[in-house]
Amino acid sequence: MKNKYLVVFFGILFLALSIYFLPFTVMDFKIHQKANIESRDESGNIDLKKKQEYFDSIWNKKVMLGYTYKQIKKKALNFGLDLQGGMSFVVDVDIDQLIINLTKKKYRTQIKYLVENISEKKKMIFLSMLMKLKNIFQTVILIFLL
Repeated sequence: MKNKYLVVFFGILFLALSIYFLPFTVMDFKIHQKANIESRDESGNIDLKKKQEYFDSIWNKKVMLGYTYKQIKKKALNFGLDLQGGMSFVVDVDIDQLIINLTKKKYRTQIKYLVENISEKKKMIFLSMLMKLKNIFQTVILIFLL
């Protein structure tokens, strides 16, 4: 490997930066948890106005090792939507069309006929056989390439 030392250097640099930013991220997360607890109303819902008032009240106060919440917020790593729990989606797969698309063009008419005329259970068996064949072909190709 030609750039082995360069990879090691960037790995160590990434590790050092992660260790540096981790305490700020953890503290920011804890402050958000506390804000959620303190801003709940009687019914258990979060009052966004109270939550913002809490953040405003500690914005310039020292909360960790002489750092204000404003400084912590700047240094904390941001979570993406997937880590915040704000992203979800449902994938629906048309098995019949998948089977047809996985076959070569010259066999598609025969496969299409088979797919339209077999039961759901047989479709699942057929699909698993096709996937196994695909995996076998990929393995054979990898063996020949190595």
